[in-house]
Parts: sequence; C-alpha cells; structure tokens
Amino acid sequence: MSDEGRFQAAAAKLIEGLFVILKVALVHRMDNKAVEPVAARFRIALDTFQTTVSDDAAVQFVGDAVYVNRRLVRADLATWEKARFLEKFLSRMEVSEIAFHGHVPEQSVRDFVQAVRDVALDPATADALHLRHFHGISFRKLEAQGVGESDDALVLPDRFRVLRAYGIVIATLGSLLQALQNGKPAPLVQIRRALQEFVRLPPQTRPLQLGLLSLEPYRGQLAGRLAHIGITVMLMGKRLDLAVGEIRDMGVAAALSGIGRAVTAELVFAPPDRCAQYDAYCEGARWLVPWAGRGNAAALRLIATVEQSEARTRKNGHPLSRLIAVADAYDLLTQRPPHGAGLPASTALERLLDAPDMDHSAARLLVWTLGLFPVGSTVRLTSGETAIVVDVTADVRRLAEPRVMIVAAPDGSPVERRVVDLAGSGITIAATVDPTEVDLNVGHFLFA
Repeated sequence: MSDEGRFQAAAAKLIEGLFVILKVALVHRMDNKAVEPVAARFRIALDTFQTTVSDDAAVQFVGDAVYVNRRLVRADLATWEKARFLEKFLSRMEVSEIAFHGHVPEQSVRDFVQAVRDVALDPATADALHLRHFHGISFRKLEAQGVGESDDALVLPDRFRVLRAYGIVIATLGSLLQALQNGKPAPLVQIRRALQEFVRLPPQTRPLQLGLLSLEPYRGQLAGRLAHIGITVMLMGKRLDLAVGEIRDMGVAAALSGIGRAVTAELVFAPPDRCAQYDAYCEGARWLVPWAGRGNAAALRLIATVEQSEARTRKNGHPLSRLIAVADAYDLLTQRPPHGAGLPASTALERLLDAPDMDHSAARLLVWTLGLFPVGSTVRLTSGETAIVVDVTADVRRLAEPRVMIVAAPDGSPVERRVVDLAGSGITIAATVDPTEVDLNVGHFLFA
C-alpha cells in the first residue's frame, strides 16, 4: 500500500474511533465498564495512526471537509457521515480541532471524553472545558486559514468537491426518507442547502458533474435514484442557463417527486404507472405537505410530484414535470438488470427521443445536456482504440463528437492515457462498449 493509502486508511479508522467513543459517551459515563471495549478500540486506532503515519494526530473539521494533520481525508460516505456528526457535536463547544500528541494515557482520553459529555449535557459548562488541561490532548477552534500552511491548503481538487457535493445530496436524501418513514420531523431546508451547494459548483466541474450519472454504487437504493434524478434535472436547468435559485428549486422538486416510492421496496425501480397503482406519488405529496412551506417553490414541488402519477401530465403537464419524467425514464432505462433495462446511455437517449409518451422538447434538452454519448460512456473508436467519454460539447451540431480519454489500444492492451477531442479529428465513435466486459472501472478514470 502507498503512503497515501496508509494515511487514508489510518485516518478513517481514527475518525471512526473518535466517533464511536463520543457516541457512547452520550449514553454512559467514562467510568462505566461498558465503555472499556470502545476505549480500547479508539486506542488501537490512535496507536495505528501514530505508528504508521505520525506521532501527532490532529483531526480538523473545516466546513464539510475533514482533515488529519492538515491533509484532506478522502472520506467515503460512511466516514463522511461520522465526521459530520463529530463536527456538529464539537462545534457546540467551539472545538474544531482535536490533537493527540505522542503517547496519550488512557485516563487522559477518558477524562477528556467525560468533559465533553458534561458539556453536551450542560452547555453552560463549555467555558470550563477550555480551561482544563488533558495530558497529550489539545483542542481549539480553527479559523479556516489556520488549518493549512497557506490559503491554498483548503482549496479542494475539483473531483473531491464534486464527489463531496454528491455525497451530501445522497446522505441528506437518505436521512429525509428515514425521517418520513418513521413519522419524525422532516424539514426540507437541509435538502435545499445540499442542492444549493451542488448548483454552486464551479463551471469547470461540469464534466465531472455529468460523470456522476455514470456511477453505480448508490443507484441501487432509493436515495441514490432520487439524487440522480434531481442532479439530471439540475444539469438540464444549467443547460438552459437559468438562475441558481431556479435550478436549486427544480432539483429539490425533482429529487422529492419520487419520494412516495418508499411506500414499498417494490416501487424503487418500478415504472411510473406501477407507482400510481399504489398511489405512491400522492402519498409522497401528502408526506411533504407538512414540511412544504409556502410560496412558488413549495407549490412547484407538489405539482411536479402529483403530475408524475398520470401519463398525460408526465408528457403535457407543467414543464418541470416533463423534465422529471424524462430524467426518471433515463435513469430506469440505464439501470442494470434486474433493476432496469440495462441499456447503454446512448441507446436510452435515442429511445427517449422517439418515445410517444415523453415530451419531445424535454427529451431533446436531455440529449443536449448529456450528449449522444454521455460522460462515462465506454466507446470503441473507428481507430480501433477503446476510450471513455470525459466531456461533451455545448454545440448541438457536435453532440456525437465528445472529448474522450484513450485507455486501450486496438488490441486491447493498456496505453498511456491521453485526451482526444473528436470534433474535427477524423475519428468517430464506432460503438459503445460494456465496461465490465473490458474490465474498466469508469469511476476510477473519471475521479481518481
């Protein structure tokens, strides 16, 4: 394993250990025997980090990102959710960095966690926490510029920014679904904020945003499906050059339009007419009513949700309802069996352009947004080489001529990767290729 790989693995374990011990502290005092295995688990995580990475281990929370020793942790969704809990939990005590220096006695860890527990139970004691000393442990509130050695230290690479925004959308939708199903409060402000962050991703990340639709890991769950539909509609809104607020509200309505599929697992990948038989769209609308708020955006969400229940309104209803219907159909057509038809993206788009039950203007906008060969498509070129589509042009006359990354020679052997703009190159796309048949991890090529 590389140094970076060792760092990332050790950092993730350290965050997990800190998360677990603070979670347990909300239930038990540190002198309770139930805490012993948790404290031992944290000790192992800390010792492993100090042995393999550095004697000092400083965990820092800045915005939605988590750093260890000023290095960004490329957190998977589970680790990111733990980091978010820690950040929110500790922010109430005005703590955004916890550092462990050299050998930290177990009693010192227990005393610190007990002190944090006391503040959680009685916020009035927060000032006293900052006056205490814990051997081998320091903590403080960070200003953003204090984490790195320069201002540039907190500028995330584009691929991390896009993946983080994507993860926030999926995690937020998952929490919202869970709250609705359990009859708990489900305010929509969090999903609005999550999609607002996505909409505000810088323009140069557009190819990566398009590439998210080719990622498979979260498409097998409802939160992932809803996220992909919302993102697709927002990308169409960007293609129309709409205002940020309009695009965000479109994305919220699109992501929530299928929330009634949670009525039963059978409906997660069911066609709209099947969902309507279960009254799923109206049920979803009823779930949203107490939390919908007021104004045009709230009305738009309810209209777009209810109009998915009839073929007539999916095709001829509100313009947003038509975009959602096309985005939902595209997601279903490209889902791998048994969830969907498993069509290549290019074939699915061609089918939607000719579909009698879809609004043709909405289908054309989807093609103009994604291109005839969307980002993430694996293709065979007329040169015989295998490539992955990495960007599409905004010129509707060039939709079949994307930018591609060459990944294999005509004989299938790996080559040094290079990007080729097919527009005017004399090379065209001969066919699409199932990446699994040529053992390609498309996500790795787009986001590594």
